[in-house]
Amino acid sequence: WVVAGKNYEAVVAGHERIKEMTPEKIKDHTAGYWKEWSHKENLDLSCVSDRVEQCFYQSLVLMRSQMDNRGAIIASTDSDIMKFNKDTYAYCWPRDAALICDSFSRADCFEPVRQFLFFSLGLITDDGFVWPKYTPDGSIGSTWHPKYKNGKTQLPVQEDGTGLLLVALNNFYERSKQTEVVQKLFNDYVQKLGGFLLDHIDEKTGLPKPGYDPWEEQYGVFSYTSATVYAGLMAASNLSKVTGHYESEKKFEKAAQKMKKSILKYLYSDDLGRFVKKVNITDEGKVLYDGTVDASLSFIWDLGLLPTDDERVIQTMDAVEEFLWVKTSVGGVARYTSDNYHRNFDHPDQDFPGNPWIITTLWLANWKLEKAEKESDLDKVRELLDWAAAQSNEALIFPEQMDAHTGEPLSVGPLTWSHATFVDTVLRYKEKQDFLKLEK
Repeated sequence: WVVAGKNYEAVVAGHERIKEMTPEKIKDHTAGYWKEWSHKENLDLSCVSDRVEQCFYQSLVLMRSQMDNRGAIIASTDSDIMKFNKDTYAYCWPRDAALICDSFSRADCFEPVRQFLFFSLGLITDDGFVWPKYTPDGSIGSTWHPKYKNGKTQLPVQEDGTGLLLVALNNFYERSKQTEVVQKLFNDYVQKLGGFLLDHIDEKTGLPKPGYDPWEEQYGVFSYTSATVYAGLMAASNLSKVTGHYESEKKFEKAAQKMKKSILKYLYSDDLGRFVKKVNITDEGKVLYDGTVDASLSFIWDLGLLPTDDERVIQTMDAVEEFLWVKTSVGGVARYTSDNYHRNFDHPDQDFPGNPWIITTLWLANWKLEKAEKESDLDKVRELLDWAAAQSNEALIFPEQMDAHTGEPLSVGPLTWSHATFVDTVLRYKEKQDFLKLEK
């Protein structure tokens, strides 16, 4: 064994403790602790298959294992991606971490969320935004986003990270009612992040200024990013209210409603009958749509921009299922049409959108949960949960994505975001089934 310590005495004491207890007993104690930690809520998960239940509890432990006690939540500690990207996923993406915190909050695991919230407080720049990713000690991570491109300077940010941090804090409050945490974070967290969202709005369109999409590939103005900014402003409004800052409450809500009107004006296409991935508005005011079907359009309803019974949402999600379902024996939902990331070009048949991802497939499951009106409507959701659970390996670890033809895991595993989304969907499923039973 290896013993580390701040001084010689601490190392010796650690060494003696291991000799006295034996490594076997220490391993048993550790395993017992994490079993009790993950099962502390005594959930009745008889509504799902044994495999799904096993993956649920393993996912909770894996989510916690991907963060340290100072609060940084890492996307993945798997180094396999080095072969492809010449870098790892061992970074803290504020976007990923915020959504992972939402799953922790839904599972009533509040301490990891609190640790991350105070860690992320140190990531916020003087201007009120966060960079795309950080190392676990809070240093800015490597990036391929340029600050200067095509003869122009640009702010290489993903505004979703800034907006979703506010959403994570608000969801934490709504579940835990820990007002003191919100009060401690209000001035340097809510006001600064919310202030940046207000300042980073295009005066002509009312939409967020350009940034990078959730997949960190394209630069522009996206439906997904706009939905996260709207949700961030609404979260800032609510957090202002619960701390007695009523002027800020009104200011943020007013900005959110203006943002919503701009999203409906510019990012919904009457010709296509659905929301678009991206829009470019020329200096002459001409609107150029990127009609690519993207799974991240799910956030339009999931973040509360529009209700699930809105016809524009229904048409958009119908398109996501129609165009992004992988029509091979593997199944699942791709990120967007013509996605080439980790695509296997050895197969002659390229008539499929891309590789299926765990998170995107579960977003579709969440949509079907929201639309369910009777218990039989949950059958398809159970199928999707079983599909996701089947993608885990013997250690119940989820990858980022699978090869669309062979089903082999690709990229990193575990991907913390995959496990968090699985936990989120299982809990949503249980809540919806309990609700439908009461409705009988």
